[in-house]
Parts: sequence; structure tokens; C-alpha cells
Amino acid sequence: MKKPLIIFGTGDIAQLAHFYFNSDSNFQVVAFTVDAAYLTNAEFCGLPVIAFEKIGEQYAPDKYQIFIALSYSKLNAIRKEKYLSAKASGYQFATRHRFKRRENRRELFHLRRQHYSTLRHHRQ
Repeated sequence: MKKPLIIFGTGDIAQLAHFYFNSDSNFQVVAFTVDAAYLTNAEFCGLPVIAFEKIGEQYAPDKYQIFIALSYSKLNAIRKEKYLSAKASGYQFATRHRFKRRENRRELFHLRRQHYSTLRHHRQ
């Protein structure tokens, strides 16, 4: 039986993570979460999007794991903040290293890296 997973984020990285976690891991993505201020759609990839501030009301930390799918453009400080907040709420974390096939781990890493490079290029 696959473990239920929540993905933080609703961008390209989250969409790719959704695909790989569902097809190449022991996880099944059940929902997405974003900060309430950024909640614009009720669904993403056909799954519910829940305000991060209220995630524990519907998805208990002892039954769900979380993956923080933020790109480098979001800065490590924000990713760290979300990690610490989810950890303080009791969630365990899924990582790209849990994909069964190594090439899928690499692709997610390279997509994040490519996204960062593109943003850096546009700032110059």
C-alpha cells in the first residue's frame, strides 16, 4: 500500500513531483498545499489544494508525509521556513531520493536547476 503524501506548492516542480511520486515511488499524492495568501485554485492536478495554515485539520501529521516542492527561485530561506513549520506540526518528509529509479531523481533535480538558471538569466 502506498503512503499518502501532500505536496507543498503548485508550480512546475510540484507538478513534476506529483507525476514521479505517483508513478515511481511508494507514495500516492493526495493533496497540495500553499500558504493561504497564495491559494487561488481549489484544485491542482485534479487534487485538492489546502491552505498550509489549515493542513493539519484535514491531513493529520501522523498519517501523511509532505514534500516541499519549491524551486530555487523561491530561495532556500522560504523552503527552510516551510520545512521547519511542517516539522513543528509533526510531519515527516518525502524526498526525491525515495523515487525508485535514479533517472527520475536526476530529472527533478535538473528541472529545479534549469528553472533557477532561467530566472537568473532573466534578472541580468
